[in-house]
Amino acid sequence: MKDGKVDWVQKGVFQAIRYEQEAGMEIMLRSWREGAPDYYTVIFTRNDSGINDLNNLKGKKIAFQDAGSTSSFFTPAAVLIREGLELEELSSPRDKTPANKIGYAFAGDEISITTWVHRGLTDAGAYHNQDWDNPTHNPEAMKKDLKIIYRSEKLPRMIELIRKDLDPAVKARIKEVLLKAQEDPAAKEALIHYGPKTAKFDEFKGSAEAELETGRHLVKYIEHRVNIH
Repeated sequence: MKDGKVDWVQKGVFQAIRYEQEAGMEIMLRSWREGAPDYYTVIFTRNDSGINDLNNLKGKKIAFQDAGSTSSFFTPAAVLIREGLELEELSSPRDKTPANKIGYAFAGDEISITTWVHRGLTDAGAYHNQDWDNPTHNPEAMKKDLKIIYRSEKLPRMIELIRKDLDPAVKARIKEVLLKAQEDPAAKEALIHYGPKTAKFDEFKGSAEAELETGRHLVKYIEHRVNIH
């Protein structure tokens, strides 16, 4: 991006803000993925865990997806740090958590997060609300034993960024085409495979702008603590 070899990219809100700050990219549009313009992170535990709020996670373990996930790493990590809690990465969910800290381990995918919490490998897990309601990621047989203890603020589902110094006419045309894509029958297949399952694009106005500002606020808590790539 810094070399001008990439003109346009889609990223989650934390990566988008980093690319805007450091790679000469301009935030252009919000992407609706799987029919949703936004989403939020849920942190959940077993019903019988005795954990009812974030402070109860001290000395416990939480499962995240991977180090590049917006909803299942960056957002929950930022929220926990904002609440004054300390995080420490574990090499395995079986590692011991240091006293008064929250240990975290990466499960790799959503169903593994659900399984780790359900089986007691970790005390809590985090991913977004669409995962929570997706029976592939959170089967009813396990979901009935789980409870949400925290819901984050809403964030943009995905963000389109474009190179700031790209020809203004080209930028304007790309934006025009994307904003009309959901109305174009010829774009149907491309939208399904982009993202994946991108439904439409819209501008950062109103609630979308507020969600972006939420992201700007949250990223400050983790930008010097984790590698946002």
